Amino acid sequence: ARVENNTVIFREDVRFPTSPMIGTIGTAPAGNPIDCLYPGAHGGNMDALNVKPGSVVYLPVNVEGAMLAIGDVHAAMGHGEVLGTGIEIGSTVTLRAELIKARAQKHPVIETADSFEIAVSGDDMLELCNVSDIVIPNLTEACLLTNTPFVENPTESHLERIADTLTNYSKNVIITGVKEENSVAVYSKKGDCNLQKTAKSKLIDRQFHGTGDVFASTLSGFLTLGKAFEESIILATKFTEMCINHTANDKDSQWYGLRFEECLHYLYEMK
Repeated sequence: ARVENNTVIFREDVRFPTSPMIGTIGTAPAGNPIDCLYPGAHGGNMDALNVKPGSVVYLPVNVEGAMLAIGDVHAAMGHGEVLGTGIEIGSTVTLRAELIKARAQKHPVIETADSFEIAVSGDDMLELCNVSDIVIPNLTEACLLTNTPFVENPTESHLERIADTLTNYSKNVIITGVKEENSVAVYSKKGDCNLQKTAKSKLIDRQFHGTGDVFASTLSGFLTLGKAFEESIILATKFTEMCINHTANDKDSQWYGLRFEECLHYLYEMK
């Protein structure tokens, strides 16, 4: 690809606007050095799209002088750089650094015009669960996290044991994708409450990539709007089911994941 006049050009019929961002920005970590290839509590190679012009990045100061470092700038990139590369480009970065005293901070925070993002990194998923308010694995993921044998149709006591183990890491647990006779159930455990079946949707014998992402994003949105925990789960389940049905009903579609974009207007009605 090449970049010309703020446009990324793969070939003449494949082009899109640049969206410049900084892949690596961080301070020196406490203790042993960390290679710039890796992210951590100090920042580093976070590859977060919102580290871009106009944003504010809050980083901890672990050593005298902070030792701020910046690099790995992209003209455009997919979220998280999951394929290992973006549109790598030489750059000149202009920024202003300020020191905020008497403020403890464990993880990098990214502030945009309309959002705050906390960037948490770790080598182990359970380590990340320790800093989460809610964990939302599907049944397969929950079994892997807790080293529990997978059961296709688990009993409620089996699910309770899994949830109890997960609450050692996060106080609120939601387990999705629990197949029943003609439905898929969502179970939840909030704080010290017992595990309960909170929502269910019709079972469709097809798999769609991205259902967990749609559910988690929708749930987070409703919680942010002030909806109660159980109500947010029910609404997120309902919206995810809408997206699944919309995708499944298009028999001619070669869609790889969920066609959620055409269902987004329902969220305005549901909120």
